[in-house]
Amino acid sequence: MQKVKQVAQPYLEQVTASPYAGWVLMNMLVWSLGLYALAICIRFFGIIGAPIGATLTGLIVGGGQSWILKRILPITPHQWTRSSILGTVLGVLPIGLLFLWVLLVAVMGLNSVLFILGAIFGGILGITQARILHPVVYEKAGWWVIANIFAGALCAPLSLTGTTFWLPVFCSLGPLTFGLFTAWALRYLLQALDDEFDKDEL
Repeated sequence: MQKVKQVAQPYLEQVTASPYAGWVLMNMLVWSLGLYALAICIRFFGIIGAPIGATLTGLIVGGGQSWILKRILPITPHQWTRSSILGTVLGVLPIGLLFLWVLLVAVMGLNSVLFILGAIFGGILGITQARILHPVVYEKAGWWVIANIFAGALCAPLSLTGTTFWLPVFCSLGPLTFGLFTAWALRYLLQALDDEFDKDEL
């Protein structure tokens, strides 16, 4: 364990020193693991496995994201993780309309439906997380929702077209996209925060 810590320490320090790069890398990791957990739960438990898998996904994603965020924003990691769990659980509820989605796939094609589902999922997740950001960045928190909508819309078709057990390999481009979009939003929010501080000092 000590050897692992010695090897990992320089990389962890690099991630902490560069929050945007760290955010993208963390999202690639946690969304890959989270989507894999969700797919496994649905595979073995059917539609009932969706909320179970979503809870695990929210825990993994929220925990990983909060590890980066707590270093650059005055947020409570537990609140962020709880909001992420709530957002992922609510975000997968549309899967319950399975018959409707099957019809839409027949009409629109799989990627188009995944684009819509991803946008819905990202929007719901973004709203629950924006509640935590709002006391810090106020009305600018809406940009977090917008970024998550676009990130989710692009991430879903890039992530969910592989077979279940190969999902982490196939979804690597999806989480990268999600990480890049939300990293842009995070940078925008931090710049807006800095501008507010500069105004207050004048």
